[in-house]
Amino acid sequence: MNGSDRTERARERLGRACAVVLLLAGLLLAAREPAAAEGEYRLGPEDKIRLKVFEWRASQDEVFGWEALNDEYSLGAAGELSLPLVGSVQAAGATRDQLAKLISERLAQNMGLGRAPSVAVEIVAYRPFFIVGPVETPGAYPYRPGLTLLKALSLAGGLKTSEDGGARAVISGLGDLDVLLLQRDEVVAKLARLRAEMSGADFEAPPGLAARKGDAAVARLIAQEQAIFAARQEAFSTQMAALEQLRTNLQTEVPAQAALLDNVKAQADSLRDEVATIGKVVTGREVRDLERQITALEGQRLQGETSLLRAQQEVSRAEIAIIELRSQRTQSLAGEIRDTQGQFDQLERRIDTATSLVEDAEISSPLDGEAGRPRLRPLYSIVRAGADGQPVEFEAEETTQIEPGDAIKVELRRGQPVNLSGEI
Repeated sequence: MNGSDRTERARERLGRACAVVLLLAGLLLAAREPAAAEGEYRLGPEDKIRLKVFEWRASQDEVFGWEALNDEYSLGAAGELSLPLVGSVQAAGATRDQLAKLISERLAQNMGLGRAPSVAVEIVAYRPFFIVGPVETPGAYPYRPGLTLLKALSLAGGLKTSEDGGARAVISGLGDLDVLLLQRDEVVAKLARLRAEMSGADFEAPPGLAARKGDAAVARLIAQEQAIFAARQEAFSTQMAALEQLRTNLQTEVPAQAALLDNVKAQADSLRDEVATIGKVVTGREVRDLERQITALEGQRLQGETSLLRAQQEVSRAEIAIIELRSQRTQSLAGEIRDTQGQFDQLERRIDTATSLVEDAEISSPLDGEAGRPRLRPLYSIVRAGADGQPVEFEAEETTQIEPGDAIKVELRRGQPVNLSGEI
């Protein structure tokens, strides 16, 4: 072999070596470039990867590719990866470098190689993330590196909006809701008044209404219930006072009747003693006159006993009337409280329904808050698998970085919620 042939072969070897170096460098860059962008990303179920397995065979002066393994694979539901010549590998929770090292060692062990082959792992497709709530298209979406919550929201079409009839529905719904809230205020004030009547205490506006006395409608409602309370208290007090006065008068009459009866009895007893004493020394006519007087007194005694009994009965009737008046008032108040409580419960359900309808309409309405009611604002949270594999939920913002497998929850709430809870 002459000098020129040796030089040509040296050049060919150098060219092949450079190609091998460039190929290996390319593989290393392919393996490292995503890691630099994604950090220590850990694989999980539904991730799709591509394997590149190569071996430098010095005896043949070439790079040998393991075509049986160089393919795309998806991690199973349990995070496992089934590979030819390798078997089942648990890939979930491993980084790409860790998985590549595991596959390389498993190949060297299974195939009896003196030197483990080079393995590069690329992520072809990440497991999806999920978005739920009032968005145009909730569901699962493919993850991409650098994804923020705002970008994820744009993939789902943004917050749900609609221009046909949304504003009209909001205005109508707010009107219905205001009517229901006013009716509930009336019921709350009435319940407070009825309970004050039942307990015998003075009427005081409930805290929820008292705090809104500056509202003309609320102030008028409280004044109305105070007037009703005063009128009913006066009527009851008048009836009770009349019955108690009657009872007092009758109770005064009873001892008077008893004293009169005692007087009649004393007169009759005195005449009987007189008849017994003088009956032997006076004429029969005089005795008969005394006996007629005794008989008259006996009649008066019977009338007195009847009058006394009647007076006692009237006292009992007056006491019964007082008890019945109180009992009837208590029963009437209990019935009114029960019925009013039922109205309150029914109004609460109707208010809940009306509130939901208004909020649904506001989601799709381009209007800002009506009548001081701020428009709903979005609140975000993310449910993500923790280090122990258990789901963890935390609040998020539009700039929060999304990870594969995240579940994004979207809610709409008022910036300054209106007090929709009734206090009774």
